[in-house]
Amino acid sequence: MTAHIMNTDIDPGNPATLSSKFLQDILRGELNYEGVIVSDDMQMGAIIINFGFEEAIVKAINAGCNLLIFSNNGSRYDEDIAQKSFEAIKKAVRDGKIAEVEINSAYTRIKELKEKFKI
Repeated sequence: MTAHIMNTDIDPGNPATLSSKFLQDILRGELNYEGVIVSDDMQMGAIIINFGFEEAIVKAINAGCNLLIFSNNGSRYDEDIAQKSFEAIKKAVRDGKIAEVEINSAYTRIKELKEKFKI
């Protein structure tokens, strides 16, 4: 699971959840992690205050997150958060903001994890 921490020596503009330097270069590259990367809650203040809903989703997926968590326990419950997230991802793929290969890669990793645990 990622964290929304900042280390400006590694990535001055993004918390780890939204940073390909953290997730791709360090976690996957240097540490050779090949499993599923799960975001921390995408509705936490560090994200919602500094990034828009759709921008944060695009940045998280492009950084390398395979599963995005939306706790939906903020000041206003949104019963449509899953559908809104899905629609934002579909739109970003259609608009070329997220490469389809990222979605396929995430799907493969999640599928392999589920198979490993017979889920």
